[in-house]
Amino acid sequence: MKVLFVEYPKCSTCKKAGKWLQEHGVGYDDRHIVEQNPTAEELKEWHEKSGLPLKPVDRFTAIMELRISYQE
Repeated sequence: MKVLFVEYPKCSTCKKAGKWLQEHGVGYDDRHIVEQNPTAEELKEWHEKSGLPLKPVDRFTAIMELRISYQE
């Protein structure tokens, strides 16, 4: 199964997340967030699939929540 990894390639947090995906054998297609922003439809779909409430988060919190969701 491949996941969509939306990233900013120069971001150190994104680089760490990509490295984690590779180390854990997670196949992914990467997409440069500046060159191809998520659409409103994609954001709505991702939010609904997550089952999580909308709330403001910092990058670290967002990554940790994604890692926890992936591990479940």
